[in-house]
Amino acid sequence: MEPTANSSRVRWLFDFENWNPTEDEWSKCLAKLPPAEVTRIGRFKRPVNGTFLTGRQNPNAKSSTIGWLMLLKCSREAYADSDPKDVQVLRTQEGKPYIKAADKNKYIHFNMNASHAGNYVAFGCEPEYLVGVDIMDIKIPHNSPMSQFFDDMQSCFTPKEWSVIYRGRSDMDKIKRFFVFWSLKESYIKAVGIGLGFELQRAEFLLDDEENPTAATISIDKISRPDWVFELHFHDVRLSRISPLSLAEPWCSLIPLF
Repeated sequence: MEPTANSSRVRWLFDFENWNPTEDEWSKCLAKLPPAEVTRIGRFKRPVNGTFLTGRQNPNAKSSTIGWLMLLKCSREAYADSDPKDVQVLRTQEGKPYIKAADKNKYIHFNMNASHAGNYVAFGCEPEYLVGVDIMDIKIPHNSPMSQFFDDMQSCFTPKEWSVIYRGRSDMDKIKRFFVFWSLKESYIKAVGIGLGFELQRAEFLLDDEENPTAATISIDKISRPDWVFELHFHDVRLSRISPLSLAEPWCSLIPLF
């Protein structure tokens, strides 16, 4: 995980498939986390063959621990000249992590977010922008016909978004477009930290390219919002993974990031 030129602005992707920490290594990782997060991670259980996978054997516990280690690494690099005791990573009421630091004037809008899917954990961090990250596996649903799956999800997307999805040339192309829009909406919700109460059709996305999108724009309640920037990153084409990431600066005019 190498930071960008600005160490307080990062884009990280971690594949933990081959990360198998020893019990001692796992304990050292947990020791770096806030006590409340250690307790939360300790509750993860996955039933397997009559028993439960917990701790370092549980993929959800591993991904959550990695996400928090990313958060701590980024925050401590950003506040490298501060006493670590003066920099805390806490959660909002909606569950989004944020930094509480003694030096309140250094990065007054410092923002970060993580997401995981499969064996991957994605992370984004910004010193001045809101940031939301969502990563998804792109898979054709097997529990029901795709037409039924789409019917069940009709309320999630606007008619214009559905038209883009249905223009896909194959079932895989259609489900890829579906998850592009889904992850864009998730990244927006995570950026603003409003939880599950947001009506998804209020946010409508326009892709820069239907076939191979790299960016998107958003309208909220049918009003264009050019102050938001959305990136789309595809990783590991064979596994078809996607990581939409949203950035916004609502406090001043947008400054180009790239």
